[in-house]
Amino acid sequence: MYFNSRLYQFTKGVRWQLLLSVIFGLLTTAAGVGRLAFSGLAIAFLIEDRESDIIILALSAVILSIIVRAICQYVKEWLGHSAALKVQLNMRHTLYARALELGPGVLDQKRAGDVLVSLVEGVDQLESYFGEFLPQVAVSAITPIGLFVFMGLLDLTTAGIYLLCAIFTLVAPWAFHKWNATSSMKRRFAYGDLSAEFLDSVQGLATLKAFGQSKARGLILAEKARDVYLSTMGILARNVGTTGVTWLGITGGAAIALSVGAFRVENGSLELSTLIVIVMLGVEVFRPLRELTALYHKGMLGTSAATAIFDLLDSEVMVENAGSDVNDVLELDPELEFRNVTFSYPTNDEKVLKDVSFKVSQGETVGIVGPSGAGKSTLIWLILRLFDSQSGEVVLGGKNLKDIPISL
Repeated sequence: MYFNSRLYQFTKGVRWQLLLSVIFGLLTTAAGVGRLAFSGLAIAFLIEDRESDIIILALSAVILSIIVRAICQYVKEWLGHSAALKVQLNMRHTLYARALELGPGVLDQKRAGDVLVSLVEGVDQLESYFGEFLPQVAVSAITPIGLFVFMGLLDLTTAGIYLLCAIFTLVAPWAFHKWNATSSMKRRFAYGDLSAEFLDSVQGLATLKAFGQSKARGLILAEKARDVYLSTMGILARNVGTTGVTWLGITGGAAIALSVGAFRVENGSLELSTLIVIVMLGVEVFRPLRELTALYHKGMLGTSAATAIFDLLDSEVMVENAGSDVNDVLELDPELEFRNVTFSYPTNDEKVLKDVSFKVSQGETVGIVGPSGAGKSTLIWLILRLFDSQSGEVVLGGKNLKDIPISL
């Protein structure tokens, strides 16, 4: 549904923690089943006017189940979030290393605000995805099967009703996956656009005030903010729709099981005590599904944030590092030469530099003048090797810049 195989690869090294989180989630469910089963027995014993000792024993078991459930729930949450923090740390190291590998040339082609959203907030949003959503998906898939086996020992018909409704509740939201994915991506792009515009505006605030454009810029930001608001409300609306389908399966399953059970109690094919226990167990059948429903929104935000992260990771390196040893190029003459250099930026086919050649020898000073856009800054960027030219050579001390390690 919102499972991303590439995101799952980042869990390498902490999968055992996520597995333990799932196990404790199942133990939490088992403790909840025990609580409800013993509660049902206590109620049935009261109705049947059984001895007080056995009723007290059942109530003691209920209290013990509550304590065990609380402990298991705490351990489950701790394991999940601990694993998520390790995954986030690994992801930040990977993104930082990739940003250094891409270099300023690639990052300069992206808006700073959008990159910051991917590197910071995008990774932050994945904490709930790894720590809560993924373990809960596994718990929600396993629990109905285990409870069906347990309830089948009490009454196979009612257990079958619960199992079918649980499967419907788990699978039905898949029909809304494409709809939800589209809305989450729309919100991701709107939020990234607002962040980029806001950062650009703050950085250029002095220029905006100098040219009297502060109000106009404010209106643009207000429009971007409204786009974020509308896209966020769109996600919430779709999430409510998905939740409605889930609750249809939950309430429908409970209603059908209760109706069929009451009819069978009336005709004598099912004992009242068994019906009470099964109906109360039905609450625990759907509990993991209700908890998963509450996490759908975080799952959507996590997958949309991953798209921006993968966009950065998948960016192509424009400047390949040379294989030469740094020691081989330490002795360079202070001489710079451009030999028939032609260059255009990746986002524009128009040639900024075309067949440019000049030489600056030791002790010489050269001034480069020209109108805005003539390529003065581009020359500096090529010398710093933020980009590589499409043709020609930039030579430093008699050695092609492409043969000099970037680390130098």
